Amino acid sequence: MNMSNSRRVVVLDGSNIVHGGAKSTGALDGHRLISAIRLYEENGYSVIPVVKSTTYGWMKINDGEKSQGFNVVQRLYKKQKKEGH
Repeated sequence: MNMSNSRRVVVLDGSNIVHGGAKSTGALDGHRLISAIRLYEENGYSVIPVVKSTTYGWMKINDGEKSQGFNVVQRLYKKQKKEGH
């Protein structure tokens, strides 16, 4: 298979990314997900970010207290919904 002719797609586990992985301090941060998306897109990938509805809801309720960056996750969600994803 010739990699230069194949489409490169990556699915990101957005819930894990906003949690910060194994070295997390406990605060969720939507900006981590945006940074990860940007990194992959800059390297030529099409990105499909996936966030569990429970993570999305928890971030919405706790934004500014126990989470940061819900607004960027919400914009991403609305954009994907508008595009039919």
